[in-house]
Amino acid sequence: MSRPDFVKYRVSGKIVKLLGRDSVSTDTAALVELVKNAYDADATTLEISFQNINLFQAADKALRERYLKISNNLKSIHPELSLDKIDELTKEDEHYVKQKELVEKYSAETKIIIQDNGNGMSLDQLVNKWMVVGVDKTKSELFTKKKRRVVGEKGVGRFGSEKLAKNLTLKSFPRDSKTCIIAEIDWEKFHFDKSISDTKIPLRYERKDESKHGLILELKNLRENWSTRKINSFINELSVLILPEKFKEKNSLSIQVKTDNKKEIIRVESNIFKKAPYYFVAELTPEHKVRFIEAKYKKDQIVPNIQKKNYELQTEWDFSKDVDEKPPTCGPVKFTFYGYPFDPSGRKLGWTEYYGKLDIDEFHTTINNISGIKIYRDGFRVRPYGDKHHDWLSMSDEARRTSGRLPSKSVLGWIEISSDTNKTIVDTTSREKIIENDSFDDLRIFANQVMDAYSKFVEKKRQEILKKEAISEVPKLVKNLGSKILDNPSIPKKTKTELVAALNKIQIELTDSDERSKIEKESLMDEKNAFRNLASLGIATGVVSHETNIFIRNILAHSTLLQRELNKDKPDKKMVSVHLAVIDPSTRNLLNYMKFVKGFTATLGSRKKEFRKKQPLNLKKQIEHIFSGLTGILKEWDIFYEVSISSSFPKLQMFEADLQSALLNLTSNSMKSLKHFTSERENVPKNQKNKIKISAHTTAQDIIIIFSDNGLGIPFSDRANVFELFWTRTASRETSLSGSGLGLPIIKEIISDYNGSISIENKPELKTGVTFKITLPKYEVTKK
Repeated sequence: MSRPDFVKYRVSGKIVKLLGRDSVSTDTAALVELVKNAYDADATTLEISFQNINLFQAADKALRERYLKISNNLKSIHPELSLDKIDELTKEDEHYVKQKELVEKYSAETKIIIQDNGNGMSLDQLVNKWMVVGVDKTKSELFTKKKRRVVGEKGVGRFGSEKLAKNLTLKSFPRDSKTCIIAEIDWEKFHFDKSISDTKIPLRYERKDESKHGLILELKNLRENWSTRKINSFINELSVLILPEKFKEKNSLSIQVKTDNKKEIIRVESNIFKKAPYYFVAELTPEHKVRFIEAKYKKDQIVPNIQKKNYELQTEWDFSKDVDEKPPTCGPVKFTFYGYPFDPSGRKLGWTEYYGKLDIDEFHTTINNISGIKIYRDGFRVRPYGDKHHDWLSMSDEARRTSGRLPSKSVLGWIEISSDTNKTIVDTTSREKIIENDSFDDLRIFANQVMDAYSKFVEKKRQEILKKEAISEVPKLVKNLGSKILDNPSIPKKTKTELVAALNKIQIELTDSDERSKIEKESLMDEKNAFRNLASLGIATGVVSHETNIFIRNILAHSTLLQRELNKDKPDKKMVSVHLAVIDPSTRNLLNYMKFVKGFTATLGSRKKEFRKKQPLNLKKQIEHIFSGLTGILKEWDIFYEVSISSSFPKLQMFEADLQSALLNLTSNSMKSLKHFTSERENVPKNQKNKIKISAHTTAQDIIIIFSDNGLGIPFSDRANVFELFWTRTASRETSLSGSGLGLPIIKEIISDYNGSISIENKPELKTGVTFKITLPKYEVTKK
């Protein structure tokens, strides 16, 4: 052989088999790939027809029955024969052979015909697109004229027909053309020893009506048998092939499946969705936020919270991973979830009654058949995610470990991604799986975080219901038990009286315990609130303790010096003035702060009714009251504050100690953060060096309070944790900045008591530092 200057790759005909039978996992998956062609062609109707299927199925069933009859007969006559020998003799039996020949005859006559009313393919598209393996699409070709995102981008889906049949007849009716193009493909002619380009595919042309358009794919000499069960499985797959919401859209793809004497329209029954007691829609935003858009429990709407109840469902948080603090590499993403809890065998939890008149077993089977969390890219399903035996989110394992989580078989849902905004979530070559990279892992984490948050909420609701049901059942149980005791002749009369009396006492204890627990709970809440507010005062005192100590030392030291000066025969007036100039402001600052502390503790300790009731509070005055008590310390640290609240701002119906605690904690937080910069901002105007700004406004439904400072700020990586009790991060710049881990959790708890929320804004209002946003529902804090 000569030594060439270069070499070239050649592709053998075997590539057809590699991209067909060897790449596509199942016949159903192969047929689905061909269905996608109709979607990309802007078809509005698609018909999949299984022809001559009934005769084949009947013959195939008769063959299996004949096999059993012959083999069982042989076993009874010749028990000494091995199973392999019985199988061999059965298949040699003349009755079996005749039936086998009939099955093969009918199988050869069976066809699958796929017909759509799409655009069809022009001769140029057939030659330069359909006949080219792995063809790239231009930017203009990524969307159809009907704005559908093209799902067949890799140019290999057509080889699904090689998986299904030995022969394919393609008939194309291009839109606005008078010519039909027909291609006859014999997949058996593509051999290993020949290049794929060496095999010629004959074309012929026929006249057509110019108004007719679309594509017909006729699959003949099927490689596998299509039983009724297999066709039903394919129909189930089609029912979730297109995103269920897309079925409602105008000009969506309507699919029909026909057998010899039956026609079935593919659709998702909306009644299934309406019956779901668990429902939510969540998203992973471009800003890396995980957020509930909608949520329901039974028929009660939780998000949006129209009824303004305290549902205790965390509705938004920053995406985070346990392993690192990097933002997700996927998103934006939308997740729709329908959950169907069922009563376990032998137990009643009320779900059977909830579903009403439905046949519960049939309903359970229906859910099971289409269950799982699917993935849809641009409205089209990516398999195998959400298949019956593909629990890619490990939902069933989580259900065994975690109360409130449902197994995969009791969940129907989907995650929507876009090719344009999720470019790192890509398919394998066969388009049957996603490459499991970091982006895919982030998608998993997002889905599980949302399901965890929702399941914690529904589990709490379930426990509340079970407790109420258990209490309501007590009288019935006591009555039944009492009747059995009284009706039992073997129990002495005196014992009966004592047992029944004991049962009645138990009933009173159990039924009254709920009322007693409410009273005890109120008392505990009073104590908890008192401790919570005292903790706020303690945090503030800790922040300013150094300065208050300075005030005390100044007063003591200069009082002594002043006394000495005054004891002289001729006191120096100048020195007296110097000492008084130190003593006077220090005393005033200390008295201001102590007056504030006294007033704060008096409110907490009071048992007067007016202090134990919510009062209409002027937010601006409450803020100024806190800052007036800290005047000396603020001046010492060059901290300026700005309050921007309109005179028409509504009064807040709250406990005064609660509002003061929240404001004091926020102020303490800012002061600690700003103290570091007192001497570091030399070129900044004095009134802008260290600044705290508080503003407030109203919306149609909420009171919004914005609290900002231009201090150290809070790192993005810490924001998911700062509201957790006792969480602290040791500050690297100054040890005094490391806190107790109480301040922000206390604020969050106070705000939550009023059904409100507190969050950290992504962009601080004062360019540096941090901005907190407090949202309080009007119905909760303005009602009397």
